Amino acid sequence: MVDTIVSMEDLHIAVEFDERTIRALHCAVSMTLEKWTGQGEVDQEELFKLKHFLQGAIFEFDLGRSLK
Repeated sequence: MVDTIVSMEDLHIAVEFDERTIRALHCAVSMTLEKWTGQGEVDQEELFKLKHFLQGAIFEFDLGRSLK
């Protein structure tokens, strides 16, 4: 499911991912940061934020599984 929210300042997109997708994205972001050469248009600071967000989501999945 994808929701698009348009504001005066930014375009925001809300999405829902399953655990497998979250883990894959976390691996991809982590690998990108490990191999970071400091070049290109990708914003390293945003990748760090995304990595922390995805790690938090993984913890939520793990916690939910342990409570069952």
